[in-house]
Amino acid sequence: RIVYELRPRLDVRFAGGHLTTSDAGFRGLDVPAPKPPGVYRIVGIGDSYMFGQGVSDGDTYLARLPRLMEDARPGRSVETVNLAVPGFNTVMEVELLRQRLERFEPDLILIEIVGNDLDLPNFL
Repeated sequence: RIVYELRPRLDVRFAGGHLTTSDAGFRGLDVPAPKPPGVYRIVGIGDSYMFGQGVSDGDTYLARLPRLMEDARPGRSVETVNLAVPGFNTVMEVELLRQRLERFEPDLILIEIVGNDLDLPNFL
């Protein structure tokens, strides 16, 4: 059900931004498993919007979210996991969550939905 995925350990320019992927093949840095005590973890899934296509790693929505939340609630450690992949559709997103979600122990899942999510995946 997953037609394509990101390659692990990328370090490239993509659509104008600097993009890296973790050892697990998601955008950004690896996160510890199991989740450390006291950490509030957010997992984001979707396509290019949630992925942050066109911006560098530190400028994605999910990369900025922990700082915003920690500013609003000092003393709370927040980390995010960006499982989004450009061109994914809903079927691929659901399958990716089924395969990987348990490992990340999320406290919150953010799902980005756009009009083409019921279509065939892009980039085929």
